[in-house]
Amino acid sequence: MTEAQPIESTIQPARPTSSQIGRAVVRWGRLCCIAAALALAVGEIAGAYWPFVLITPYTPQCAAVAIFGVVLLAIATARQKASIDRVCLTIGLIGFIYGGAITFGRVPWRTILPAERVVAGDADFGHVKVFAANVHTENTDHKTVLAVIAEEDPDIIVLPEVNGTWAADLRQLNAKYPVHTAMPDSIGNFGMAFWSRLPGEATWSIMKDPDPFQAYDVPHIDAVLTLTDSAGKSHALRFIGLHPLPPIRPGNTRARDAVLTRVGETVAEKREIPTIVAGDFNATRYCHIAQQMTVRSGLRDAAAPLRFSWPNTWSWWAMGIRIDHILTTSDWHVADVHTGRDIGSDHMPIVATLQLVREPR
Repeated sequence: MTEAQPIESTIQPARPTSSQIGRAVVRWGRLCCIAAALALAVGEIAGAYWPFVLITPYTPQCAAVAIFGVVLLAIATARQKASIDRVCLTIGLIGFIYGGAITFGRVPWRTILPAERVVAGDADFGHVKVFAANVHTENTDHKTVLAVIAEEDPDIIVLPEVNGTWAADLRQLNAKYPVHTAMPDSIGNFGMAFWSRLPGEATWSIMKDPDPFQAYDVPHIDAVLTLTDSAGKSHALRFIGLHPLPPIRPGNTRARDAVLTRVGETVAEKREIPTIVAGDFNATRYCHIAQQMTVRSGLRDAAAPLRFSWPNTWSWWAMGIRIDHILTTSDWHVADVHTGRDIGSDHMPIVATLQLVREPR
């Protein structure tokens, strides 16, 4: 007997019909409209609390998803709309408009004011160029970081996530920047290094938690520096470099919020000193705590034009968010701000040239 040979099936899988595709598009449109609007509503109502605090950084993305859902529904139901589709379209449009309004700073209680730009006629008591970049602990491309710093030639440098290897390789900056200090972290990701061409003094600050079993704060830099203007007159300024804990757990969220709150209060208490606050805040401009911090302190966003800079300062393209910031008191106007080129990190550098327009009191 011969062994039976398998018979090849000639049956082809059925292709989805146009009506099936249409129904799928409608379902996706409804889902996008409702999910985006719900995320924005939750972020607005409870976005200061964990885990909802993880929603607010993605406000622009929520607005984009909402309008995507509106477009899908509008195309799929162009001839005839069911009542539920009209409701979903309305919800999606409201989500898009509100999310877009937050994104573009049109919602007063959810807005960080941008720092003013330099215009003709502004007083000029000196310029300072700030370079802030989370180098990423596991990044081994130290030469590129040094090359980018050399290209930008900043006056002040703050680099979060510096470990022992980073600190050793970046030591060659010390010759050019007389004020320098580093507190490497070779266990976690919360070391930091600081360099300044301006003379002055830099100290480290760590906030303690009453609960000894809670990791509450990581080091941040607090420096008082001297800026000399073109007439040879000296002016004091303050620089604070930050990298608080990320809000991945309730305790971390409380720690981050406590640090940002304290910095805001500290700046508010000493408004007479022109101040710059820079670093990786682990919060975007849409986060409630960032807005509360700036309301207390009067700090403004020097990097406001970079809200749509892709690649963003953290994460990949579509989900990129800017958690790296340069904030200033109103004593400073922005002459230039841009993202630096890729340094091999999961963050992009932020570089700002600031002009002191008010003489310190």
